[in-house]
Amino acid sequence: MKINFICRKGAAFPWSMGQGMENALKELGHEVNTFIAEKDSVRQIPLYDKFFEFIKSPCDLILVMGGGDKYYPFYTDCSVREYVKNMKVPTVTYLMESMKTRTITRMRYEKSVSIWSHVWTVDETEIEDLKNVGGKNVKYAPGWIDENIFKPKNVPIKYDTQFIGWLHDHRLPYMEYFRKGLGTVNNKYETVEDYVRGINETKILIAFPSVFTGFTQRVTETLACGKLLLHPTLSEGFKKSKELFKDRENIVFYKTMEEGVALAKYYLEHEEERKQIELNARKEILNKHTIKARVKEFIMV
Repeated sequence: MKINFICRKGAAFPWSMGQGMENALKELGHEVNTFIAEKDSVRQIPLYDKFFEFIKSPCDLILVMGGGDKYYPFYTDCSVREYVKNMKVPTVTYLMESMKTRTITRMRYEKSVSIWSHVWTVDETEIEDLKNVGGKNVKYAPGWIDENIFKPKNVPIKYDTQFIGWLHDHRLPYMEYFRKGLGTVNNKYETVEDYVRGINETKILIAFPSVFTGFTQRVTETLACGKLLLHPTLSEGFKKSKELFKDRENIVFYKTMEEGVALAKYYLEHEEERKQIELNARKEILNKHTIKARVKEFIMV
């Protein structure tokens, strides 16, 4: 199959949605033509003509990571939207951000969701919302990993606990509480290699509440590296997400900051239990959440 693949470039764009996915498509025997958007939003305007020409290039399927939220022409230009909407081949997109995250994201989705023949979303609770704004064949897809990149590494342990991610205002109280209670650190990693090393050199990774609803990509990435992850308990609306990983078998959920600190201390002291959860988690990821498994779902339309 000849696939035209569009993704973003940058530290904030997950490897497994970009270069890793291109690699997986090629390993599965597909011919891949890739367009990488170097910048965000209106800063993409200088490449507009190249972008549109890429869309028009012959293929059997278009696969877009980020949908109409991450690429300026899809939510601003009527001619591009009409062209994609009327294409004779499947047009598949994965929405990596919930409509509920930001007002501007909702506005962009409302303008662009209807152009795709198939929509996958990170947020299982908004499937009906996406259908109501014109989405067709809307499904939920959990996170995935490139198992060639996200894996255990034999590196010295530097930290007992770490939070990897941006410290948005709503996360600051969590960071302060976990720092005082556990000495939790927050590091930024500029490359994928550094990021994987950062996961591996930590005993326990802590997740804080996110503006992204459900599980972020960092969940599967952490578990694939064979590390215990403490994650806020999901709300009742996330029924499918709750079934992905079992509490204290693949992952450890906490309801409050106090409980999170207590659980971290427990698993730091009980290494055998921690190691068993880590083994279970990595096995679950490799069985169900590899990049090739997800790619096959995306292109079987």
